[in-house]
Amino acid sequence: MTRWMAQLALELRLLLKYRWPLLLPPAAGLYMAIRLLGGNVYDMADDNLLAFESHAVLMTVTLAVPVLLGVMLIRRDTLHPSYEWSLSLPVSNWTIIGTKWLAGFLYMSLFTLAISAAYAICALKHGIPLSSIAGVLTLTGFMYETYYGISLALGLLLGALMPARFSLPIAFCGWVFGAIFLQLFVAQSLHFYPVRAFFLNHFFHTSLWSNEVWSVPLAAEEYARLVPFAVVFGLFMLVWSWARISGTRSLLHPKRPRLLTLVAFAAAVAAFVPYAGLWHERYEMMATLGTGAPLWSMGETQPQSRYAFRASSYDLNVVRRADDAFGAVASIRFPVADGKPVPAAAGVREVKSHKPGYITFLLHPLLKVTRTELNGTPVEAVREGAYLHIPSASLRGRTGEQRLVVEYGGDMTVWAYGSSWDGYLSFIRGDNIYLPSYSGWYPLPGGDSLFYMLYDRILGARKDADLFFHSDFRATLTGFDGPLYASIPEAADSGHSGMKRFYEADSKGLSLFGGHFREVSVSGEPITVVTTPGSMRDAENLLQRIRSIREYYESWGRRLDSIERILYFPMESIDLTSFWPFEQKVGHTLLLPVYPQMMSSSQILYHTMELILFGDTNSYQIDASHSPESEFSLVTEIRSAILYMADRDNRIIPFKPIIETEYWHMMKSMIDRAIARGDEAKVWQVLASFWDRGLSISVYHDGPNGQYVQEYPIITADDWAEAWNRAMPGDADLLKLPK
Repeated sequence: MTRWMAQLALELRLLLKYRWPLLLPPAAGLYMAIRLLGGNVYDMADDNLLAFESHAVLMTVTLAVPVLLGVMLIRRDTLHPSYEWSLSLPVSNWTIIGTKWLAGFLYMSLFTLAISAAYAICALKHGIPLSSIAGVLTLTGFMYETYYGISLALGLLLGALMPARFSLPIAFCGWVFGAIFLQLFVAQSLHFYPVRAFFLNHFFHTSLWSNEVWSVPLAAEEYARLVPFAVVFGLFMLVWSWARISGTRSLLHPKRPRLLTLVAFAAAVAAFVPYAGLWHERYEMMATLGTGAPLWSMGETQPQSRYAFRASSYDLNVVRRADDAFGAVASIRFPVADGKPVPAAAGVREVKSHKPGYITFLLHPLLKVTRTELNGTPVEAVREGAYLHIPSASLRGRTGEQRLVVEYGGDMTVWAYGSSWDGYLSFIRGDNIYLPSYSGWYPLPGGDSLFYMLYDRILGARKDADLFFHSDFRATLTGFDGPLYASIPEAADSGHSGMKRFYEADSKGLSLFGGHFREVSVSGEPITVVTTPGSMRDAENLLQRIRSIREYYESWGRRLDSIERILYFPMESIDLTSFWPFEQKVGHTLLLPVYPQMMSSSQILYHTMELILFGDTNSYQIDASHSPESEFSLVTEIRSAILYMADRDNRIIPFKPIIETEYWHMMKSMIDRAIARGDEAKVWQVLASFWDRGLSISVYHDGPNGQYVQEYPIITADDWAEAWNRAMPGDADLLKLPK
């Protein structure tokens, strides 16, 4: 041990003689501080998400240091002709490799300390809870230390294997390959995610780590298998390095290095097997879910409306098991006319059948059905992928309400990859739950499909699967002991006997969100925000601004009560589907994704108020009434006018017109002129007349082959002129515009 410590002290002295390495850790900490305190150009964002984005940059850059340092440590003396005298030192080859690695590791720990200290100081300044800070520091510290150590082992190996003139350029390529290339091109472009085992940088893309509440529970299973392999593979590289220098420094047993290298390699292969098994399970699951899913690129997706039928009521009893799976009994009442289900979509005359002689519900393929009863009589249901076929023979000649009971269960944790990152379509992991209503975690009355496939084997969720769902919904959940949020109201008797109950008449379905989020509220504002600890400051700011806007509109007699709760947190790792609009308003809940690279506070507030004011369900409504394929309407200009009024009076909405047209500029000049002469109340009279009729814009996929469908009120220039002249006769300049 004395020799070992003396050799370590020598290595540290030689390392510190370079001097320049001591400047790098403070520079890394300074970058983190600038990003969190002064370098954020977005004035509303999740502080911890910004920190992870900074970690992605820092880890990418700083990983070059241990790789190149490993080469320099071994090429500086042990394998350098000028240090031939070191061959006679009374230390073993193990001591030389071990102390070089440890000296480099201690130096790289200065980076971890500097970055962690900068983050902790900024997080405390921003009021992030200590528990959240501790969790982030534990995760990032572990990742930095683990992969700094592995990168050092890679540098030592490359330095030992390659001639001096090649070792540094090849080490540079090794850094690019492990820190950038594998992530960008092999994993994201080719969708071959098992190569994550050889990543040096696991923060390069933040989707997996974007949500601080869900990230660790979702990543735990994978990293419990990945980290042991990474550590064993790092040891294998050190053993190989030792074997290489053993060819220079003679040994008593010259064959031992080769033997131990083979043993270390075999251990690394054995450690990789459980990790490879995880990916085998995941890709096998994707293949199962993709079986029978229509191809988007081939135009095989069909409108859900052709297959959807009405259901009057749902009574759902769910019991969660210890293995994160669940069992459920769904009692569904649905009307039939002359033995046939009643179409749910307007304009559809007869429900189309997926299988002749059957009516079809959509149920997630991973859920196994154990019992089906129709009107109290057992029936033989047929499962085909996401389809649950019920024989229609038992409905022949019947009219009126029918009752179907389905008992089923399974695990709904579904990994998938999108166009540029991987994530989850649904999951139950401990108290962390994401079960969207469209995922088919309970039987949906008809529809084309739950999933679709792209040409590059991407599996996507069809977020319109419950598009025509309207039913009284009652759910009783047992075993869900953690915080649980739903898209429908909680029943008055919820919480009794350990059960959670939810009920809503004429519901659009039930989405569940679970996790140890934080609830934020402000005095005088009925909406509460459920968010991550890193977003609490921004959530409070958002609520305060919403309260000011609410007070303005309510002063003119408008009630803004369509939203009771906002879920405000990063959703990159769960919002993988880009072709179907993301339903952001689900019942009385608004899902507000945090994407700091895309939205500032002004954009988020403006976007949020559109959803609250007009009752839209998603943010795809922009320009809906002005696209070449749609019927023209002034609905977008009138919505802009309503938002403009709040901005003009109080500057509480950072206004910009939704779309700038000749009509909008004419309407704006009319409003300004009317207010200037004291007719603001009359302006509100005109706007309210259209608002009361409805200004909602719905955009969804349900055309032939699943194209966008847009629904909005048709308001002509004559309609606007008539309403304006009724309030202020002879003042409607809009009549001068072409019809």
